[in-house]
Amino acid sequence: MRPDSANPYGPEAYFTLSNSPAKPLFENLDHVWEAVALLPAFIEQIIQPEIQGQVEDGVWLEPGAVQLSEGSRILRGAIVHGPTIIGRNTVIRSGAYIRGHVMVGDDCMIGHGTELRQLLVLNGSNIPHLNCFFTSLVGNRVKIGGATHTANRLLSGKEVEIRIKNGGERLSFPTGQTRFGTVIGASS
Repeated sequence: MRPDSANPYGPEAYFTLSNSPAKPLFENLDHVWEAVALLPAFIEQIIQPEIQGQVEDGVWLEPGAVQLSEGSRILRGAIVHGPTIIGRNTVIRSGAYIRGHVMVGDDCMIGHGTELRQLLVLNGSNIPHLNCFFTSLVGNRVKIGGATHTANRLLSGKEVEIRIKNGGERLSFPTGQTRFGTVIGASS
C-alpha cells in the first residue's frame, strides 16, 4: 500500500494510474476491488480493435476483438479471445490462453501456458509460465512467480468478502460477487 494515500482501500493506495488507460475505471471508487466487477464493461467500452504489433504464424486471435499496440508481440501457439487490450512493448508467449475481458498494460510479459480471464495487468508487470489469473487486478511492476493461481470462486458458491486485519480490528467488505480472485498492489 502506498503511504501517500488518504483512503487505505482506494485505488490510489494500490496502483499508479497517472499514465494508464485504465485510470477511468477507478474514478469515484471507494474500494479498489470494486473495479473487478466493472472491468468487463469498461474494456468493452474502450477497446479499439486493431493489430499494430507483431503476430507470429500459428496464433489465433478472435476476429475484431483484440487491440494489440505498437511494439508488442504475440508468439506462435497463443490463443486470444476478446475483448482483449494489449499495451505497447508487451510479449504474450507461446501457449498463453487469454479468455477475454483482459487488459494488459505496457512493458508486460504473459508467459507460456498462462491462462487469463477478466483481468487487469498494469504497466511493467510479468505473469510468467504456467499461471492462472482470473477475476483479478495486478498492479504496476508486479513480478509473479511461476505456477501461481488465483482461485476465484468459493466452494460454497457464496459471495466473496474482502477481509482485512487493521491493527487489532478485523474488517469485512462485501464484494457483491461470487467470483473474485485477488488484488495485488504495485511493486509487489
